[in-house]
Amino acid sequence: MHITRSNHYYLRTLLVSLLAVLLTACGGESPTSSVDAVFSIGGDVSGLNGSITLQNNGSDVLNISAATGFAFTNKLALGENYAVSVLTSPDNQTCTVSNANGTVQGNDVTDVYIQCVSNIHSLSGSISVGAITQVDSDVNNAAAPYASNDDVVSAQMLSNPVSLGGFSSAQGTGIAGDRFAQTEDYVDYYGVTLSAGQSLTLMVSDYDANNPAATDIDLLLYNASGNTLIDSAEGTGATHSITVGSSNTYIVMVSAVS
Repeated sequence: MHITRSNHYYLRTLLVSLLAVLLTACGGESPTSSVDAVFSIGGDVSGLNGSITLQNNGSDVLNISAATGFAFTNKLALGENYAVSVLTSPDNQTCTVSNANGTVQGNDVTDVYIQCVSNIHSLSGSISVGAITQVDSDVNNAAAPYASNDDVVSAQMLSNPVSLGGFSSAQGTGIAGDRFAQTEDYVDYYGVTLSAGQSLTLMVSDYDANNPAATDIDLLLYNASGNTLIDSAEGTGATHSITVGSSNTYIVMVSAVS
């Protein structure tokens, strides 16, 4: 009996000791999840046409070759700062970053936005016109100066030599805002003094070799009073030419057939 009691006392003591150990093990501070938590830094890319290289905090580098979502490989802990920038862009595009900088607040960062747009180049300089250049006085541009040259009396006088740019059409363009949107400009008259052997050449800028009849503009040469036809170059070609036989003042008519 004494031995039995002694063994029981020993067992009770051992159990109490074990319980104390267990209580000690359970009674300390529990580690919080925030200590070891890390968060990704990312967002979306739009408009990309090629490949782009991004970096975060100057060290974490990420290559992207499609307009899609992205996330950097290295993650950051709570309270750490991030700074996303574009390291390289496609040759023909410029890429910018929105929401590039910030501090990790306890969630993955997903609102860094990269937008890529095609490069737009500016061109500057000056344009000058040759000394022999003149312009038809009734062109289609409604903002240009206007003077009728639709008959012999109002023929526009030209210098010699001359390079003349003009407009002629057998019907209205149908385009709102055009000077000849609803009406035709089928004849233009010009007065010019020419020397024997000089040539007049008409070049039809809108000539279509697949449909020559669509742009039929003729060149006619009259005497100074405009009542005698001296020569003509007609048909549906891209160019028409007349060579004068004698020195004189002439009336030149450009006529739009179609």
